[in-house]
Amino acid sequence: MEIGTMCIIGGAAIAAGIIIYACTKKSNSSSSTLTEVFTGATDEQLVVDHLGGKDLTSWFREKNPTQSYMNVILYPNEKNIAQFHLPKNIINNAGNLIVQAVFNEKTDQIVICRSVLFESIDDKLSNTLAQHDGIVIVE
Repeated sequence: MEIGTMCIIGGAAIAAGIIIYACTKKSNSSSSTLTEVFTGATDEQLVVDHLGGKDLTSWFREKNPTQSYMNVILYPNEKNIAQFHLPKNIINNAGNLIVQAVFNEKTDQIVICRSVLFESIDDKLSNTLAQHDGIVIVE
């Protein structure tokens, strides 16, 4: 394994830990210890060389089969983090991490999410994210 690959995997592990915490933390009215949050985590992480739309749509079909929630892909920047109530420390200025989430609009909470770390991204997906300020609602 090359050093560059090891750095990416190490970075993915750190980002994944942060995303797991962010995606599984309960509302402010309910307090949980960090151990409880990680123990109950159902969230996932994906590390790929090249990210394409198929990698994302298959996960949405599996996690939100009835389409009763909103499917969201987002770059973790300040605006998007605020809109989806994620902690500010997951901002990724490198541009090689997205968050994929199933979002319940009624409760204003993320149901499940995963972090996706990539080396390169499909041009169409990248352009779509850029045109919509880093947030794409997938239908």
